[in-house]
Amino acid sequence: MSFVALFNHQVNLVGYRYSNMSYGKMFLFLPLLSAAYNLNITNYHSWKSGTGPKKPNFFCQDICFTREEHDRCCSCEGKPIWELNPNISYLPVYVEYINTFGRSKILGNDSTASFHWLRHENGRMNRLPDNLCEYNDTLVTLSLKGNKIQSIEGINCMRLSDYLDLSDTSILSVSNETFSGMPNLRVLTMMNTNIRRLELNTFMATEGTDIFVTDLSKNDFLSFDISNVFFKRRAYCDIALVSCNITFTGTNDIDLSLDNSYGGGELVCADSNINTHPIQMIFGKTM
Repeated sequence: MSFVALFNHQVNLVGYRYSNMSYGKMFLFLPLLSAAYNLNITNYHSWKSGTGPKKPNFFCQDICFTREEHDRCCSCEGKPIWELNPNISYLPVYVEYINTFGRSKILGNDSTASFHWLRHENGRMNRLPDNLCEYNDTLVTLSLKGNKIQSIEGINCMRLSDYLDLSDTSILSVSNETFSGMPNLRVLTMMNTNIRRLELNTFMATEGTDIFVTDLSKNDFLSFDISNVFFKRRAYCDIALVSCNITFTGTNDIDLSLDNSYGGGELVCADSNINTHPIQMIFGKTM
């Protein structure tokens, strides 16, 4: 049996469009199993991945049990508990600037709140707030888009963060340590930044992250390791790479033996210029 015949029952490529090295939507589906148990939220159950870190505040729709790709269904259709239970307090905190150069701190820690959210957008913040880590037990939603932030070193102290938007900032780089230790991070948006390289396994589940929705659109990647869209034993909802220039690199860390499974989810590369098709890189001339 050929190499492709061994794997084409696992990988489906749908909606592919080729034109001058530009690609439309690509769907990479690989079935995985997850352990789930029912709680008292109508039509939802607490979700637990069989391969990634736990997300105790994340709930999956019961209808996903009827889907063949139920892990991916959960990653797309699930919601955090503060959106489902009106009795759970979810309150804002605010930013105060310490100096005129963009240094800041967070204010407003209501002790009655179960969870907090912070949206400080299009400001002059040039670094993460000084006391950000003091809110790592309650701050779950953080949007700092449109600020002048260049570095997010130390953000992985935010172990309960569910939603993170760092779009339209001046961030220069991320590494495979940047989001390590953020097991609850579900949505990550970093559109239009100064990031030029994504190294091996930047979003790897085994390093304590399991991000379901990632938007890296409007970036120019001189080097984008293929491991960041082709995950071992992990389902995700989608990764958006819309209107990007991308040079995909690296396949050495991907073991395509029959003992392993990869993916899957939706990879959206509409209106992007790409050096080569990701699936072609992985499977090579056997396609």
